[in-house]
Amino acid sequence: MAKFSFIASLDQPLGTRRLLGDLKGHLASADFTAFGFAVAFAKVGPLLRLKPSFDAWRAAGKKTSAIFGIDHQGTSRQALEFAINNFDDTYYTCYSGHSFHPKFY
Repeated sequence: MAKFSFIASLDQPLGTRRLLGDLKGHLASADFTAFGFAVAFAKVGPLLRLKPSFDAWRAAGKKTSAIFGIDHQGTSRQALEFAINNFDDTYYTCYSGHSFHPKFY
C-alpha cells in the first residue's frame, strides 16, 4: 500500500524536517525498488550529497528516474549532466509561457 507524506514548506527553513534526510532514509530502505522524482528546478549540490545513496541504490539493481523543469533556467547544466550520468532515465520539460513547478519524490 502506498504511503504519502506531505512536508510543509515551512518545515525546510526551520529545520524541523529536512527533505535530504528523508530521501537518504528511503533510498536506504529495502522496501522500495524504484525512485522517481519531478522538480521545477535542480542544482547539483543536493544531488552530489545524495550520490552515495544513489550509488548504493543502483548497485542493488534498483531504478532511478527524474524529470526536471527548465522553464525559467533554474535548473543547472551540472544537475542535468549528473542526472544523465547517474540515473536510469532523465527527462526535462520546457513549455513556453508556462511553468512546470512540481516537487514530488
